[in-house]
Amino acid sequence: LDQDIFTITDNLTWYKGNHTLTFGTHNEFYKMYNVYAQNATGNWSFNSLEDFRNNKANSFSYTYFNTNDLDKDGNWGGKFGAAQLGLYIQDEWRPNADFTLTYGMRIDNPVLFDKPTANDEFNNSDLAKKHDVRIGDVPSGKLLYSPRVGFRWFVDKEHQVLLRGGAGLFTGRVPFVWISNNFSNNGIEQVSIKSYDQDKNPVLGQHITGEDVKNKGFKASSSTINVVDKDFKYPQVFRVNLATDIDFGAGWQATLEALYSKSLNDLYVRNIGYEPTGAHFTAVPGVPASSTPIYQKVTSYSDVIYMTN
Repeated sequence: LDQDIFTITDNLTWYKGNHTLTFGTHNEFYKMYNVYAQNATGNWSFNSLEDFRNNKANSFSYTYFNTNDLDKDGNWGGKFGAAQLGLYIQDEWRPNADFTLTYGMRIDNPVLFDKPTANDEFNNSDLAKKHDVRIGDVPSGKLLYSPRVGFRWFVDKEHQVLLRGGAGLFTGRVPFVWISNNFSNNGIEQVSIKSYDQDKNPVLGQHITGEDVKNKGFKASSSTINVVDKDFKYPQVFRVNLATDIDFGAGWQATLEALYSKSLNDLYVRNIGYEPTGAHFTAVPGVPASSTPIYQKVTSYSDVIYMTN
């Protein structure tokens, strides 16, 4: 993964009576290049030691680049530009020396400037239509709102006991690398094959190229595909805390704090290329907890990885 990040930040502070207002913007611009080719030198598996000795691979997996747009090292990777645009406003109100109330709002806008190459074969498939997904679509421009409020209150005139707390939504740096798989695994520029034909599989250690794979008649439609929910939202965290700080003097202090956090828009990834058959396998008869559903493959692609919330 190679990325360039350019940051623009600007803050304006306005003092008005017992209010301190802060207006600001924080923007990060990304240029990403992610090379991730599993099995780029080949992957062989054997059913037995005898098959290994005779170079009869039970399965062979290989990933190759199906494009001439290669870098100086002969590799291809997903390339895209992105940005996280942020605006915020905050007011710190201090009506007296004992109490401070801070409240504000931050709005982040994750933006992708590019889209993966569309794969018409997949996009027109029954599987894509069933789950309403397309290769070429990415979540972009969905606003993330982060309101928050906090306070600090010295409950005594000597300022020895401080009660503080707050609540709010928080958005971290957007993990655009999650989306990079949609650029890399689209079944167009980078494709994968998996063969169980012992007579056709190359021998272990043989130098393999994409042309060799094509000439042997392996179908590229067995590639791994990555798709994302069109309504996907990046994660946020809701957090509430309440604490008290007590100063006993002579350098002795004590803090008691309670904190509650809850993740919002959590990431959920599943392989929609497999569906349950309705049957179950039970490892320990009579123990329901040991039962697991049996799945069957419903597509010619190796895997169809679907990212949603």
